[in-house]
Amino acid sequence: MKLLHCADFHLDSAMTTHVDPETARKRRGEILRNFERMVEFAASEGVEAILIAGDLFDTSVTSELSRNTLLHCITSHPSIAFFYLRGNHDERFRLEMLYSSGKPPVNLMCFGKDWSCYECGDVAVYGAEYSDSPDYDALRPDPSKINILMLHGQMTENPSAVDYGIDVRRLRGKHIDYLALGHLHSHREGILDERGIFCYPGCPEGRGFDECEGEHGLILLETDATQWRQMPFPPRDASHPRW
Repeated sequence: MKLLHCADFHLDSAMTTHVDPETARKRRGEILRNFERMVEFAASEGVEAILIAGDLFDTSVTSELSRNTLLHCITSHPSIAFFYLRGNHDERFRLEMLYSSGKPPVNLMCFGKDWSCYECGDVAVYGAEYSDSPDYDALRPDPSKINILMLHGQMTENPSAVDYGIDVRRLRGKHIDYLALGHLHSHREGILDERGIFCYPGCPEGRGFDECEGEHGLILLETDATQWRQMPFPPRDASHPRW
């Protein structure tokens, strides 16, 4: 099964601090086009699921163009499941703004404050939006499945010391194979425990001078009985044994 992990697009960012309004408008259009390019790339690669790990939008104020483009990307690719976890920037964004029928597209899967799980064959995708006191004990992935956990925040050993802290100590030993994260805007990956790995893809591209350095991209995951293969977008060579 192929999956694509992304985060932190920050669609409709104002971006008016260092540029004039017309340049900011063009940059917003380019970032929106990159979302479309990502979906087109996913379709061309036979990706079955796109994991959006938060901060898809920058604020709750969204443009009609962005909403319509996002909805079109989802509904025009029914073979791709879109898993959307809101981040701290878009936590006030209401998905109902995307569609007027009152019902979400059948291939759009969302998460709430409590743990949710969606199963795709042998792959189980878990997630929950940020909470000051998440019930880690209630997260119980099936060890016989390939388990993906989506979260938005900062991994830490001391969650009370940072904003949007994720207590990595409480996630170890949970049978997680891939921890799909959002919040940090540069690429970061590593070992979660003896079974799993974690990854921040970084924002797809920098929006300002403070985001010019470091790796950015999307992560293409391919899972079979033995291996994950990861490639930021544009691809670079990388691979990780599952365990």
